Amino acid sequence: MIEVSNYESSLFLFRDLEEKDANQLLKIYSDKEAMKYRRNPPMIDIEDALNFISNQKTETAKHYKLRKGVTLKVEQELIGTVMYKYKKKNDKECIIGYSIGRAYWGKGLGRRIVKNLIDSLRAQGKVSIIKAWVHIENIGSQRVLEINEFSIFQQDEFPNLYLYIKIF
Repeated sequence: MIEVSNYESSLFLFRDLEEKDANQLLKIYSDKEAMKYRRNPPMIDIEDALNFISNQKTETAKHYKLRKGVTLKVEQELIGTVMYKYKKKNDKECIIGYSIGRAYWGKGLGRRIVKNLIDSLRAQGKVSIIKAWVHIENIGSQRVLEINEFSIFQQDEFPNLYLYIKIF
């Protein structure tokens, strides 16, 4: 199982998801507009949110994938999630993902969350390549990655996605 400790910056805390997050997770992940670029369908009810939280440990153990909740430190409210995914336990390459509630769009938070994802991976000292897959119509997320100095790479595996990579 992979481990990524909680990460704290001046603005955010990346922490384990808890059952108390279910209502806010449902609010974020049931928004059809906010979820239109995701592979999974929007959540429908609180049971979906609770299942999402309980499945995180299984996914971590089985797929070397970990999802953390993102909270603003001042309000201590869940505003989204971040994901770290490795192909194998001691891989030097990590795929990242992030979802932010629509109420928090357009405030520069996505850019700062991705910077904090990068900082948390650097702090671990194990990863030297970070990848992110972005839907070709998701201009906002593309901009977030470009601001964080990711480069776009040509790929033919997923025609509706761009592959962004950062090497350090």
